[in-house]
Amino acid sequence: MPTFQRKHIIGDTICHIHNQTFADWELILVDNFGSDYHEAVKPYPRIKYFVYNEKRGASHARNFGVQHIKGELTCFFDDDDVMHPKYLEMFNAIFQNPGIMMAHCGMQTGAETNFSFATPEVMVRSQFVTPTWLPCNCHDQMYFDKIAVANRWREGNQITTLNAVLVTARSNPQGGLRCAGAAF
Repeated sequence: MPTFQRKHIIGDTICHIHNQTFADWELILVDNFGSDYHEAVKPYPRIKYFVYNEKRGASHARNFGVQHIKGELTCFFDDDDVMHPKYLEMFNAIFQNPGIMMAHCGMQTGAETNFSFATPEVMVRSQFVTPTWLPCNCHDQMYFDKIAVANRWREGNQITTLNAVLVTARSNPQGGLRCAGAAF
């Protein structure tokens, strides 16, 4: 999870992850230059906290965090979204099928629900995760599509949809480094 100047919301996001019904998880939190989250993560031994001092955006922080992945499954969660309590449990159940390589769920965004391949909606087997996030808008879909194409995965075969809304997007405007054209 990349984060930038989100002290006002990171505690709540971490609390939602901590309160999962599936307890075997690890959070790799990458502070993208400048906020000290040591106090926020101190009560949670499952959080691995790193500081990335280049202030280059979420994609670069994700690429940095990839090298620290230890688990069998990976999702790239956003620091201002809400992970519903059964998120990890439901994804874990789907991946009990060894033929499933990638899965995605629904996300509530305001009054709308979508089932796209946005960052917090997707989980993939860690062996296929690459440090190839690009600093551009809407890279989520491109990142996951590139993995699927490279491995010749197909929706309905190696890629499946959980027919459940398991994420709420808060899209908090304060903090964050999401703009592709921003000068840092």
